[in-house]
Amino acid sequence: MNCPLCSSNRVKLLRCPFPNVFHCGSCSFIFADQSVDSSSSSLYDEAWSQTEVQPTYSFTNGSYVIRNEPKMQLLLDRLEGFRKVNRLLDVGCSAAFFLKLASDRQWDVQGVEVSDFGVNFSREHLKIPVFQGLLQDAHFAGDSFDVVCSSHVIEHVRDPVSLLKEMKRILRPGGSLVTVVPTQFAAPSYRFFGKWTGEGPPRHVSFFTRRLFEDTVRHLGFTVCYSRQNVEFQKILSILRRGKDQATDQGNETSEPPSQANRPLLQAAKSVINRVATGLGVGDELTTIAVK
Repeated sequence: MNCPLCSSNRVKLLRCPFPNVFHCGSCSFIFADQSVDSSSSSLYDEAWSQTEVQPTYSFTNGSYVIRNEPKMQLLLDRLEGFRKVNRLLDVGCSAAFFLKLASDRQWDVQGVEVSDFGVNFSREHLKIPVFQGLLQDAHFAGDSFDVVCSSHVIEHVRDPVSLLKEMKRILRPGGSLVTVVPTQFAAPSYRFFGKWTGEGPPRHVSFFTRRLFEDTVRHLGFTVCYSRQNVEFQKILSILRRGKDQATDQGNETSEPPSQANRPLLQAAKSVINRVATGLGVGDELTTIAVK
């Protein structure tokens, strides 16, 4: 078996909460057995969307509602500086609330999504154009987008380099690649307490650290202009409340309640801690903005 990131054969089985997960001794990439079909639409059906806490929406009182809107608006503010051809793409958009916010700002938006639920909801309820399938199958024109985004997507892809290359191809020169990637093996809950949180195989199959992800996008010709890790306090508090010897939690990817994200004092403290965590390479997720 060779590493899907660097092609090295210095690959060993990794002791972790899941079977058939491997570590590359050359580049430190961690990945699941390549026979796992992580792109199957059946893995991301409506039942999954309702039971998991998603980055941009939640299922509350029988309805899908937006969450983390202030965070998404701040990101869109940052992306205004890249607006030239006025086209923004979200790869793995799921229920496309982020694209709806961008559309309200007069961006010409486009989504890509594998799940029936995400495609149908986005088209019917949010009126967002979404291509169903993989990005490579959409055959978008080269140099045609100002911004290509993916949030909690790359970890679902068995060959992340091919996906990143396609993202680069369709970005215009000077355009921005925006990625949010869970860094579960670098999460404080795992590093300090040995507790796994979030998905594993068959949904999550590629696992990055901050340094490895930055090195990967730089090797592809991008310039990294922003990179920040996020520490999810609720996961740590939950582990401390339950005791570190209790069973591993393999549940929600983003468990912080929206109400806490809006408290100014908490946000100020969180910003400082995230800066320190970023320097240490520790965090639950990594947000990166890179320029072609």
